[in-house]
Amino acid sequence: MNKRNFILSLLIAISGTIFSQSFDPSVIKNSLVRVKVTVDANAKKYNVCTGFVWKNPNQVVTSLHAMRPGAPIQVLYLNEAWRKAKIVKFLLKADLVLLEILPDEKPVPAGVVPITSFSTQPIKFGTEIFAMGYNNGASGSSSRTLKKGYVDPENLGNLVPNTDKAALEKIGFPALDLPILYLEGSLLPGYSGSPVFDPQGRLIGIGDGGLEKGASNVSWLIPAKYLTELENAPVSSTLPSNFPDMSLLFSAEMVEESSLQAQAGSGEEVVSSMEEEYGFAEYEPVSSSNFEFWPTKNRSLDEMAETSDDPATLYSITDYIESFNVKLDYDYLRFDIFEDINYGVILAVPEAEYFYYDEENGYFQVDYSENLNVDLFYMGVTGDYSQTDFQQMIGQVLEIVPPIIQNQWAVEGFTINEEFSTWREIDQYRKIANILMVSEDFEDGEFGGLSKVYLYLTILMSHDKSFMSVASFCMSDEQLSNAATNGVDCLNYTSDDCDYFESLIKVFCAAHLTTFAY
Repeated sequence: MNKRNFILSLLIAISGTIFSQSFDPSVIKNSLVRVKVTVDANAKKYNVCTGFVWKNPNQVVTSLHAMRPGAPIQVLYLNEAWRKAKIVKFLLKADLVLLEILPDEKPVPAGVVPITSFSTQPIKFGTEIFAMGYNNGASGSSSRTLKKGYVDPENLGNLVPNTDKAALEKIGFPALDLPILYLEGSLLPGYSGSPVFDPQGRLIGIGDGGLEKGASNVSWLIPAKYLTELENAPVSSTLPSNFPDMSLLFSAEMVEESSLQAQAGSGEEVVSSMEEEYGFAEYEPVSSSNFEFWPTKNRSLDEMAETSDDPATLYSITDYIESFNVKLDYDYLRFDIFEDINYGVILAVPEAEYFYYDEENGYFQVDYSENLNVDLFYMGVTGDYSQTDFQQMIGQVLEIVPPIIQNQWAVEGFTINEEFSTWREIDQYRKIANILMVSEDFEDGEFGGLSKVYLYLTILMSHDKSFMSVASFCMSDEQLSNAATNGVDCLNYTSDDCDYFESLIKVFCAAHLTTFAY
């Protein structure tokens, strides 16, 4: 058996039975619309989100934060017919807006089916729920399976981090005391305004969020009961002139014409291919049988640290490297963020590196075949971990993984670096461990002198999954000594050593940034 595959078998053995459900989205696909708001006509920039037809074929509900004062609005029905729309009503506290198709537009296509009711029944923790929406880069709608999460009390102010809480207080919406439905998982960019259903196919909420939090996004559901308040809100066809620019908080909603080349305002009928006519770039997820990772954004280390709960650890390795007279270009330390929509796992993959799923061996891999100084792979399983002792799991992982990495690098035993190793409970259902291990010195044939191999593990466990990132990299004493003596200027790339040091940093940070959706 492949040794990495053995780790996967271990995780499966620790867990209970793997479970899954399916949901047929065809029942409500004809109720779904795509909403496009022109933010800057000259720069050809748009906000793109999802909406749904509510009670009347000419009425659409979506997220208020995607709107802009005076901005043209278009609605795409049945993935084929654009119609101009206007704002009719909005509910500030719940971030909801009701749109109506302009009276001089062509009739809404036949086959559109409005949603006419919703459910207010309590949703138990762990219940599978189903969102329908348009991922920003996708040419068509798709369903996403999420789970009802746990947060107590279940309101917006208790969910969002302090930095975002202050921003929401400043702009005035959504209301921080707003009761919400917490998601265990993540809505993809473009899913704001998406209808979300319970296992019986009843509308229970509207997708909201996209607030930045480190590598992940903060997502939640607006309970469907607020649709009644929206309907009873006063008629208002325009937003206040001081309506805030939400682009910083909801940056993942913005697309440019390179991704969205819509023929603004044409209203012309039927397009044969969204890819052909409107230029949507098609993104494919990196998937296993359980996890489905979608690329959602690209961020620098600085950008993620600004909203991270743990910026100190992110910068610990950069501080260490810089102490050897290495000047780093932080704009170049960038990562492609992948979000698993099914189980809420977030990965930060070093920018432009090939990330794929190894079908034969059952793990996700970053292709470093051209860089033998680093290695980065991920693996996870789904199952019942509600009764699993996390400390015991960590112990079992540490019995199995280090010997495999030792064999891979042909080095001797690893020891734990306590300064950079922690484990914590995010809440009673989610736990995370970060462990740094260092090998004994060995004679380095590539660089000469002595080197060490560093092994960094991030282990996630919640009630329904465990997931692990495994990074290893070789750090040469000779390289560090030369840098300390001669300096390495990565700001101006005056040294070929920059790629070496930056690859080490990126792999370390990538492993550390493996986390849960918030």
